[in-house]
Amino acid sequence: MFKKRENVAEIEEGSLLSPKFDNDGLIPVITMCHKTKEILMHGYMSVEALKKTIETKEAHYWSRSRKEIWHKGKTSGFVQKVKEIRIDDDQDSLWVDSRYWVMDLVVMWDINLVFIDLYLLAKSIMLEK
Repeated sequence: MFKKRENVAEIEEGSLLSPKFDNDGLIPVITMCHKTKEILMHGYMSVEALKKTIETKEAHYWSRSRKEIWHKGKTSGFVQKVKEIRIDDDQDSLWVDSRYWVMDLVVMWDINLVFIDLYLLAKSIMLEK
């Protein structure tokens, strides 16, 4: 899927994808929210994580602490749907434009209830003072 890195001119001026992974086999990634343009996270991708991201159009990262590929949202339900991936001119860092897609609306409902509960708790504490 990725072209072998052969010369600087081809990498910086060419049209082929040839990412430069570090000695640990990782490339840094900045992920941005498509709607708000806010930075959501900084992470890393391995070769396999980048391939899975391209193939599925859902963000996959390399977890440095767990030493495994992490499909963003697999357990939380907040999947990052990839809108666009960009790579810098020397192909050693990535920028991912994504939007969240909630796999289960119950998760969103539960989160809203938590925020409502926290708001009501804060309001009641303020009323007691």
